[in-house]
Amino acid sequence: MKVLVVTDSPEIWGAERSLADIPAPESSTGVEYTVLAPHASPIHEFLAVRGVKTIRVTLPTHPALKRGGLQYARPVDLILELLAIARSSFSIARVARGFDGVLSFALWRNCDVLIGARLARVRALVDLHETFTGRMGMRLN
Repeated sequence: MKVLVVTDSPEIWGAERSLADIPAPESSTGVEYTVLAPHASPIHEFLAVRGVKTIRVTLPTHPALKRGGLQYARPVDLILELLAIARSSFSIARVARGFDGVLSFALWRNCDVLIGARLARVRALVDLHETFTGRMGMRLN
């Protein structure tokens, strides 16, 4: 089984370190992982030396995130948010077609991944390892 893990990590924190614990493709689990991350993310080099494949991609940024979250977003930000999700979903779907499943490893990519996986007709999982407090974000997730 081939699984695509989508992350937006600008740095390597504890959760990203756990990606290094993903078994190598030749392990007995039968699961092969590939991590999709932004071009500039240091996770590519971090995982490469540990034998985990990565794909560099540029996904649109989330306008509401720039303002500090959904609760601070203006109405125009929410409209732009929908457009960013749509563009990102199509990008993820193009890559996901070569996989059996997609795992969202970034809170702000959950919608993108779920829609992209649906478009690619593959399974999707969402990892909620992050903490968040916004009411709208909690409802959406």
